[in-house]
Amino acid sequence: MRAIDRFDLYMKHKGLNDNKVTNQLKLSNGTIGKSRKDGRDLSDRVIEIIEKFYLDLNPEWLRTGVGEMLVPVPAGNTQVIGSNHGTAINGGDQTNIQDAEFRAYVFRKDAQVDELLAQNGKLIDIIQSLTKTK
Repeated sequence: MRAIDRFDLYMKHKGLNDNKVTNQLKLSNGTIGKSRKDGRDLSDRVIEIIEKFYLDLNPEWLRTGVGEMLVPVPAGNTQVIGSNHGTAINGGDQTNIQDAEFRAYVFRKDAQVDELLAQNGKLIDIIQSLTKTK
C-alpha cells in the first residue's frame, strides 16, 4: 500500500475530500487526484506538508504503514495562548487549545505569512520599475 492509499483512508476517516485537502494545504489543483489516477505516490514534499498540517495523523504510518493511523493527543495536553488585545488584568483574552490544533493553526499562519511576503516582493518590484521610468 502506498502513502496515497493510506492518506485516502485518513481522508475517509476524517470526512475530507480532495478539494478540501488541496485548499487546506495550498496544493496545486489535482495533486492528490493525479497521484491516485496516475498510479504514483505522493511526493516527499507533499507528505511533509500533510504531516505538518494533520497533526493527529501518524507520520510513520503515513510513510510506511507501521503503527496506528492516528496519534493520540493526551487529554491534558493543552496550551494557553494570550492575545494581548484586551483590557483584562491577565493581559488579554486567553484560550485553551489542544496542542495539535495550535500547531496546525501556526502552520496555516506561516503559510499565510509566506504568501504575503511573496506578494510584498512583487509589489516592491512593481514600485521599483515604476520609479525607474520617471
